[in-house]
Amino acid sequence: MTTYAITIGGNGTESRAYEPGHAAQQLRLEPSADGSHHLINPDGFVLTTVGDGSIMTSKSATDGSGSISFEVQQQGDGTVRIKAGYYNLWVQLTGYDVKTVQWDPNSPYQKLTQRDEGNGYYAFTVDL
Repeated sequence: MTTYAITIGGNGTESRAYEPGHAAQQLRLEPSADGSHHLINPDGFVLTTVGDGSIMTSKSATDGSGSISFEVQQQGDGTVRIKAGYYNLWVQLTGYDVKTVQWDPNSPYQKLTQRDEGNGYYAFTVDL
């Protein structure tokens, strides 16, 4: 299994830059003892468990003004989908030995993201 660092910021146009007021938060997607996966914040708090369809909220801006809702789902085919429900969100998924996925309208990785029409989410598929 690979542990992914999930960087969340409020800038949807540049995947590498952190704008003032949009400090990124590192979240980890990790396997747990019971065989499921958890999305964990920097303090070690489990924000959501993959597969239960739960929604978690995380603050993105340094002033706490930007909340982001996520749904994390096990797809059953070896992948996990993370839906991020924040309009101008970018998400970078980094594994030690796998590809980097980021949302950017002009990103070469755009083919790895999927617009989930009708509910305002962007869906990211992560290989485990």
